[in-house]
Amino acid sequence: MRVAILGCGYVGASLAREAVDAGWDVWALTRNAKRLEELDVLPKERRIAADLQGDDWHEQLTGDFDVVWNLVSSAGGGLAGYEVSYIEGNRSIRRWAACRKVL
Repeated sequence: MRVAILGCGYVGASLAREAVDAGWDVWALTRNAKRLEELDVLPKERRIAADLQGDDWHEQLTGDFDVVWNLVSSAGGGLAGYEVSYIEGNRSIRRWAACRKVL
């Protein structure tokens, strides 16, 4: 299984470790660079530090995936933070997914 975890905070990081233990090919994206350092079970090229709402990460998360999990949390700052994370983030995911096969 080749999986992408978008949002590797507490829940996403735990899922990443479990998936690696199961032998899956795991890719992780988070805006928290420190969290990525803690995901040392993944090769560096599979740990992506980026804001989900932008498109800069699209070229780093390449190939096709069996599963994609969106586990982001609010970017903070009240309603504006929710809009950034959940509306703009999902729009970016849709643009990214349109260019690849997600089973």
